[in-house]
Amino acid sequence: MFPTPIVLGTEAAAPVRVPDSSFRDIGLFVHDELDVSPVVRLTAGVRVDAYRVTTDPTAGYSVDELITGATPPIDPSTLPNVSGDRISRTAVTGEAGVVLWATRPLSVFGHYVRSYRHPNLEELLFSGPATAGNIVPNITVEPETGHNLDAGVRMQAPWFRGSTNYFINHYHGFISTEVVSTSPAGTISQAINLARVRIQGVEAEADVPVAMGGLLWMPFAQAAWTRGTVLDGASPHSGLSLDGAPQDNITPWKISTGLRVSDRQARWWGSYGVRAQGDVSRVSPLLSESPFLIAQDLLALDGFAIHRLAGGCTWRRGENRLGVSLAIDNLTDRFYREHFQFAAARGRSVSVAVTVR
Repeated sequence: MFPTPIVLGTEAAAPVRVPDSSFRDIGLFVHDELDVSPVVRLTAGVRVDAYRVTTDPTAGYSVDELITGATPPIDPSTLPNVSGDRISRTAVTGEAGVVLWATRPLSVFGHYVRSYRHPNLEELLFSGPATAGNIVPNITVEPETGHNLDAGVRMQAPWFRGSTNYFINHYHGFISTEVVSTSPAGTISQAINLARVRIQGVEAEADVPVAMGGLLWMPFAQAAWTRGTVLDGASPHSGLSLDGAPQDNITPWKISTGLRVSDRQARWWGSYGVRAQGDVSRVSPLLSESPFLIAQDLLALDGFAIHRLAGGCTWRRGENRLGVSLAIDNLTDRFYREHFQFAAARGRSVSVAVTVR
């Protein structure tokens, strides 16, 4: 990747990408559901988390070799203390919801969630080569917080079950690893709080159970339309404004459909399903105008359709149960990359599961 070898670490120790460290979270939550009338059901919850990240001195962990000659220079306050460091944060999150006519065949619901994602050890501390250039740590990256709303209707009947809902999520301090500088060793990336982002969409799902020919037939389908937009942000390297630009890695539509068949005693079952999603049609300027394109970024723009075939048997004796199932995923051996994943998905795979109860 580089014209000449680049020394990382010391002769006394192999290079270390993440120092000896720990990530701890102690959480306490309470949740309740209350029927305030025959029509209205309320749910509410609150959670308090105490996050602690600690690092210890680690032989072979170094950042200086990667940032020497960086243009613009890397802010030293973003780098961890090689003698050890400590980060402490407390988060308060919660949710509240309402369901109207919860016990009737047709109900209406609304839900709010306050979300919180603390940066992980890799985002805070990783130092070393990546697919393109180098990544350096950033201990100042803030947690990603969100306000998430959804509302919809749900139908429950003997011959049909389904729901549809609209959701809108606003994320503040969206965490993303981006190119922030260049050096003689190549590009330098850091995890940063890139932007304020809105992700919204419509989801629907349905299944139609049918008893026919001594069997239970269950055709099912799920569909989603999603759109992501950057509300406020800028490219850390070029300074390019991202206001109104597409959010990266957002597939416009997803569809999952299939059929499950079983005998009426549920002794055996079989299913066939297809999961498909469309090409990313709204491409972020961070990708379309980047001079540092790599294969994994381009592969993430492609849509795909993945087939799954599965079946199983269950034996019962009194309260005891033994179940065995076999599934073949990616039946057509498709080469594809899931969005938000760094590597292409594996090919066709076979899995066997045994359940004892």
